[in-house]
Amino acid sequence: MPDLPSHLWYSITSLGGAGLTLPLAIAIALWLALGYSWRMAAGWLVLLGAAIGVVTLTKLAFLGWGVGVRELDFTGLSGHAVLSTAVYPVALFLMLLPARPAFRLVGVVLGLAAGIAVGLSRVVLDAHSPSEAITGCIVGAVTALMFVRWSWDAEPGKLSAVPVAV
Repeated sequence: MPDLPSHLWYSITSLGGAGLTLPLAIAIALWLALGYSWRMAAGWLVLLGAAIGVVTLTKLAFLGWGVGVRELDFTGLSGHAVLSTAVYPVALFLMLLPARPAFRLVGVVLGLAAGIAVGLSRVVLDAHSPSEAITGCIVGAVTALMFVRWSWDAEPGKLSAVPVAV
């Protein structure tokens, strides 16, 4: 593990919090609905909703019935890891959609790296076990990559990234 000061780990982990990622996910949905199509927005919301549903189910299963995997210290997916690895790659992909495919790919990879950093921070801060952070990153990455694959050939939308950012 990188030897970073604890305040930096807390800053990294806050990037995966629902207070930041969910508003960004909603902004992405609005951006898709206004600048691309309702179908893309609905697809994004369905994929993200399914990922959030898996997080919720694993946490409820453990809290309500003690369902987990003791050998792996698994009690539920890391929501921070899921949200960050799902949302950041999609946001960067959409911002770079007008660019060449290589730049879009770099954006997706950087978004995934940010999500993995959040997952790592959850382990360093003892908020989650490695198995919970890793599975969270996997679920989030699959969510993002499914959307990116589905939207790869989309024409740049009518709404640029600037008004969305504002």
